[in-house]
Amino acid sequence: MVKLIYCEQAIDVVVASSFYQRLKGFVGEKPQKGDALLIVPCKQVHTFFMKTSLDILYLGKDGKVLAYYQKVPPGKILPYSHRTHMVLEMGVGTMPIIVGEKVSFVTNS
Repeated sequence: MVKLIYCEQAIDVVVASSFYQRLKGFVGEKPQKGDALLIVPCKQVHTFFMKTSLDILYLGKDGKVLAYYQKVPPGKILPYSHRTHMVLEMGVGTMPIIVGEKVSFVTNS
């Protein structure tokens, strides 16, 4: 688990880095506001088999927000992005973020 830091706000984020963790993501779960999953590496996601809408961020290696998709309903495929290094899936309304800004991650101690 890591902390996402943005504009003096911080939330706990579960990291999905193994093949199985990335494949599963939030499938079959119902993330609430405050829930967040960082999928690394990742260039595209879908919301098939999700039970609720998600806010989804495409992030570069440096943490720059490349795209922000809000309230993505179940059953959608988001665009592939060769520039994207990681994707952050969050419960709707978890943290409003501006495209072009940078987020940071710190390891929880």
